[in-house]
Amino acid sequence: MEIHPNEFSKHVNNLSQLLAEVCGLRGGGPLLSVSDEAGTRVIGVYVSGAVPHQQHRDVTSDLGRREKVLGFPVPSAGRPRYWIGVHEVWRPSKKRVSFVSCGFRLYMGFAEEQIVQILRLEWVAPGKDAEGMVRYDGGHAGHPHWHIDRSALLGDDEYWRSLAILMAPASEAPLENFEPGRTIPERSPVRQVQDCSWLQSVHFPAHASWMHRAWDGVELPAPHQSEPNNLPSLSRWWSGAMRYLAAELYTHAV
Repeated sequence: MEIHPNEFSKHVNNLSQLLAEVCGLRGGGPLLSVSDEAGTRVIGVYVSGAVPHQQHRDVTSDLGRREKVLGFPVPSAGRPRYWIGVHEVWRPSKKRVSFVSCGFRLYMGFAEEQIVQILRLEWVAPGKDAEGMVRYDGGHAGHPHWHIDRSALLGDDEYWRSLAILMAPASEAPLENFEPGRTIPERSPVRQVQDCSWLQSVHFPAHASWMHRAWDGVELPAPHQSEPNNLPSLSRWWSGAMRYLAAELYTHAV
């Protein structure tokens, strides 16, 4: 997807307004800035002095990138526990700007806690291989796609300590049965917690057209691989994704 530089500037402003809406921020000035990095234009969170200090943080993503994140008003605006970082990457040419990638990361942690990345949504444009064929990163991986991150899968130390206690053998003596003809069923063995850390490598498609075109598991590009057709479609995707995440957090997050 290619757009005109004037469209790009308007898109940054619209995305900033959307971010302010879902994070419950009003009158805090622009929330996004554009920087030049290695021949690309990168959109990222920028916080002016009008944004309350308790509603933004500096963090390091799972990929080692430093970024500023904004708090969702969950459980409250004054004490957020969930934070969002967003980015878009575009490649400028002489008269156009080409879409490269975009996404957001969801972090968890109160102000006094260590913040951890637990979920992310990504959309990466395809490239071309040596034969000129369109190819997406990750082979058959979905684009756009969700990732469940390491911290959400492994849990913290307290969680694992509690599991160790629950799985420890019972120390009390077995119950005796004094009623003739009645048996006490044996206690079922406690199932060990399985290692699901491999899930962090799975790309869960955020847009799949399998109902319209069957996939044989081999053909590429696949029905679950796409790129934005135009700027309005990307803007609608951002709007739906952010509002959906916000609605889920407001409903289920603790």
